[in-house]
Amino acid sequence: MLIRLKDQYDEKSWEEFVATYRQYIYNVVRRMELNHHDALEIVQLVLIKLWKKLPDFSYDNYRGKFRNWLYTVTANQVRDFLRGKNLSLSKLPDSSAELDKSVSAPEIEAIAEKEWKTYISNLAWEKVKKHFSEGVCRAFLLSIEGVGVEQISAEIGVSESSIYVYKKRVQDRLQEEIAYLNSEFG
Repeated sequence: MLIRLKDQYDEKSWEEFVATYRQYIYNVVRRMELNHHDALEIVQLVLIKLWKKLPDFSYDNYRGKFRNWLYTVTANQVRDFLRGKNLSLSKLPDSSAELDKSVSAPEIEAIAEKEWKTYISNLAWEKVKKHFSEGVCRAFLLSIEGVGVEQISAEIGVSESSIYVYKKRVQDRLQEEIAYLNSEFG
């Protein structure tokens, strides 16, 4: 996809890129404790900046993952946005104030990786749950929330052994989808 984006006017590739990364960018911005409306504005500013920069972007996996660069661009846009509003990151809650300090590459990578895992897991869940009944999905969600098999069995109205089967099927499908999404977009 990044190669196709060398052509700024490849609308299909750009739409695919936006569909893939818009929510991730939004999640990163919200993690910086900005409100919903400011986050939406920053997402648009980041996307415009990316649209301008991606034709010249050269991916080098030795320098890190694309999402780390994307995280850096987003963090810089947050700084610029706040400066433009005459705000300081130090006026925001502590987690955001750290942006104003020099952040090392490993720290950026760790933050980007955590946000990416959350984003990809949610995206995978949205795709996977369509393949299972509501009861199977409910059983899986309850099990990962730590609810006991006996209680899930009583609530869903199926045998305890079925709960184990449901959980395994969903878990396997979810792991496959996460692996696929990471290979496509990671």
